[in-house]
Amino acid sequence: MDTLINITSLSGFLFCPYSIYLENVFSDMDDDVYVAVPQVRGKAAHKKIDTRTLSTDKDDVQSLKVWSEELGLVGVIDLYRKAEEHLVEFKYRVGETLFLRQKVQLWAQCYCLREMGYDVKRISVYETSTGTFHSVPLPNDEDRKVLEDLIMRFRNFVVNCLGERNLRVSNGELLLDEVDEKGKKKVLTKIPFQKVLALFVTGPITITTPLLDKCKYYNVALVVTKFNLRPVFYWSNCSEGNFMLRRRQYTLDKNDISVAKIIVKNKLLNQCTLLKNTKERNRITLSAIEQILSSLSQIDTIADYNTLLSTEGHAAKLFFGAYFQKYGWQGRKPRAKVDYINTTLDIAYTILFNFVECFVRMFGFDIYVGVYHRLWFRRKSLICDLMEPFRCIIDRTVRNAISKGNIKADDFDIYNGEHRLLRDKCGDYSRLFYDALIPHKGDVFEFVREYYRSFMCETQTRKYPQFLI
Repeated sequence: MDTLINITSLSGFLFCPYSIYLENVFSDMDDDVYVAVPQVRGKAAHKKIDTRTLSTDKDDVQSLKVWSEELGLVGVIDLYRKAEEHLVEFKYRVGETLFLRQKVQLWAQCYCLREMGYDVKRISVYETSTGTFHSVPLPNDEDRKVLEDLIMRFRNFVVNCLGERNLRVSNGELLLDEVDEKGKKKVLTKIPFQKVLALFVTGPITITTPLLDKCKYYNVALVVTKFNLRPVFYWSNCSEGNFMLRRRQYTLDKNDISVAKIIVKNKLLNQCTLLKNTKERNRITLSAIEQILSSLSQIDTIADYNTLLSTEGHAAKLFFGAYFQKYGWQGRKPRAKVDYINTTLDIAYTILFNFVECFVRMFGFDIYVGVYHRLWFRRKSLICDLMEPFRCIIDRTVRNAISKGNIKADDFDIYNGEHRLLRDKCGDYSRLFYDALIPHKGDVFEFVREYYRSFMCETQTRKYPQFLI
């Protein structure tokens, strides 16, 4: 289970990620070291709350610790009035409109209370400097999504190095610098190496000896990729020595397709989900869903590799024909560049392939030895295997982008019968798929980690991980 996130830290992260670092480093010292004047006033406003002397009404709950296992949050509310089912947060001063970080704090407290069995029908912020209440709308489904995305960002903190930003090592910590207009360096973020699992760098970088030394000492995987996420350099001190994993890969019976069937089932299940989510009820879509579900039910009885391969291929043909039927689909032809949709899928699948490879390398796998895709010269068969459940992310992104006009035939030039993406559109397409994949980095990592554990322990196939769209 993931460590519970403090609600206050979540709000602080939205305001400034660096503030979370300062709080963790200096929390054991005197407040004067890292607490500013506004925070001092805020603590003064909470003095009566902390001592539970704010209200004498027996129905008022003060300074109550709340948590949510579903969201992975923990915190303390200021005041909850049972009779009115009213959640109140105390602030020293509030502007004309609440900031998102202030709303997030209230939303999180509201969901925690509801999960604990308290009903919340009203939310307010009490401004102690003026003695006034500010009403806040109850969180809706869209607000819940914003909160969940923020939690994911907090758990998978990514440092983006763009423009005049660069990484360096100082006093045993990873620093992100930015050069301002006057040429002065400003530290944006500090991250202790003890809290880093892997460092992903996209684009050009100069790697220094201190950076490699710290990555080696703290077993931090270093991945450098091109802008299409293709790894150009990978270094991990700990994964290279995982000889037991590779021995298990090399001694696996080639006729054993039990794990391969799990991967194919996961892929087909996501294809059905995508088709159902289109809300199309025409004959082609309904027939595709019915036949793919029929194939799913038969996979467990398949005993040979070729039958499994043909089952997956038939399901893919049905899926693509139904999913892209409104856009003149003529059939899936990988790497042939026969039309703009096929070419876009090739580009996007390559980015997905590179993305998955970065995570698989962290565990020390021989990426050329798979369980479904067979050995072939220079083919990274294991990556081909493990990307299968995640193809649905790309399929959905491409279809949505076509429907919104973000992907269109005019973005491609035809040369010798091949559709080629215009050079000035390459950045837009890369960004489109990058933005689609990054929110799932936690899902990919957890999938690969659980696959590694299941593979090493030779567990039953039903315990292998699944990714469901």
